[in-house]
Formats: sequence, C-alpha cells, structure tokens
Amino acid sequence: MEDKKEIFEIVNTPFHFSVELIFSKDRLKSVMFTDKKPDLRVNHSLSDIWDSMKRYFYGEKVDFNIPIILECLTEFEKKVLRLTHEIKYGEVLTYKELAIRLGNKNLSRAVGNALRKNPLPIVIPCHRVIGSDGSLCGFMGKEGLEIKKILLKLEKSL
Repeated sequence: MEDKKEIFEIVNTPFHFSVELIFSKDRLKSVMFTDKKPDLRVNHSLSDIWDSMKRYFYGEKVDFNIPIILECLTEFEKKVLRLTHEIKYGEVLTYKELAIRLGNKNLSRAVGNALRKNPLPIVIPCHRVIGSDGSLCGFMGKEGLEIKKILLKLEKSL
C-alpha cells in the first residue's frame, strides 16, 4: 500500500447490509455499513481483515487486534474508544458503566457522544454498549438499532 492511497474492500454479510472497509497507510481507517453489494477483496498487507470480518458475520468469535487509525478525535473520545475496544465478545456494558470506568458516573452522555464518532464499528464494538435500562440505543440513529440488534444476537448477547 502506498502512503497516501486509500484502499477499500466490501464484505458481504448474510444480513441486509454489507460492510465497507477503508484502509490507509497499512491501517484500518473506517468501517461503514452499506447497502448490500458484492464481496470485494483486494490483496494488500491487511487483507486478512476481510477474512476475519467474514468469519465474524457467520458467527465465529473474532478478536480484531489490528492496526487502526483514529483521526480527528479528542483525547477523551480516544479514551472512550479504547475502553470500548476492551469489551469482550458476548458481553455488554452500559454507557454509565463506561463512564464509571472513566472515573465519573455523570459522563454517560459524553460517552454516548464519543461512541457516535466511532469510525470503526465492530472492530471497536460500540454495539456492545447499551442503556442502563437494558435498551438498545445510540447506534447510528434509528436505522442502526436494527443492525445493533443483529450484532448482539450474533454474539449471543441478546
């Protein structure tokens, strides 16, 4: 991969969406949900991520310990994303529990705002963060809640 060149791949899933992976500088830069499109795999230094995503969507437990890029985020947002990355497959935490781990139980809304900026859903599993009452909320707006539900069922968290 060249330094400034971005590469993208598309991982088709068994659901009503596909996942677009964007790479830059030998790191994963972005994961986006998109309308179903055919698989597109490119041969490059991180092409095994495509395989990992494919296995994940077919129900295999996958740890995404891969080189990533977190751009245009504050230090607080990066800290929230690092804590979110530590949430294990099949587990969920509430926004309040993440706020407590940050040292202030009153930061729940700030945690939600930071997660809204997550450029790497699934890899940084913000879908594993739920409301204090157990409700599914805050995942890419109203339409994203259906994807969040699918991901949590896939991981047997629901």
